Amino acid sequence: MKDWLEENGLTLESRRHLITDAGQLVPEFNIESDGVEFFCHSPFIMHVDDGDDLRNAASLIFNVRFRKNGANYDYLAVGDSEWSVLEDIVTTTKAHGNMDRLAWDLYNIPHHCSYLALSDEKGEFETIPKPLIKEILMSGKEGAYIVSSSCPIMDTKEGREQTQPPHIQAKKCYETYRKKTGGATFLVTMEEPNGTKPEPLEFKVDNLGLSLARAASTAAAILTSKPAPRAG
Repeated sequence: MKDWLEENGLTLESRRHLITDAGQLVPEFNIESDGVEFFCHSPFIMHVDDGDDLRNAASLIFNVRFRKNGANYDYLAVGDSEWSVLEDIVTTTKAHGNMDRLAWDLYNIPHHCSYLALSDEKGEFETIPKPLIKEILMSGKEGAYIVSSSCPIMDTKEGREQTQPPHIQAKKCYETYRKKTGGATFLVTMEEPNGTKPEPLEFKVDNLGLSLARAASTAAAILTSKPAPRAG
């Protein structure tokens, strides 16, 4: 980044206030005044130093924490990441005593429900997650939602054999752990409210907690019933 900035007539110091490193909160938001905060899990420096070859490793991963009436609700937002990166996150998060930042009421699962976010082996019928990935799956709270931003997931011979995500084996893995933790449901964006005419999903955070509001006709969003004013 420093080299790129210098090539474009800028300095790292002049842009440092715009940079949030892994393990830090985004400074522009304050949960006390805004009702929301953003904790950056990734990317780590080691994931971005090798350029485009590691673009999935450099995906942004956030714990987005909402607060309503003194209770916290966590959204784990993960881009096109893979299991090895997620293992690094679990290891680092443990080392810094931040495991609460892996808890989730809503999990936007990685990479369009690819098995590679769980393991290097797809499995014939169900993907078996790596041990550290299992810890993320078991961090789901009771009543939590899992969302796959993907095409419909088909439990057919063709679906089991397809190379590109979504993978039915991965979905079955997520469903297994959702049931273990008492999660609410697994949602596929292109299946809601139906596969013929899908609509963006909308969640809300109110006095009753985090819940699915409906498949909305507007852009997908997580809403609070009365958004607090933004700091600054």
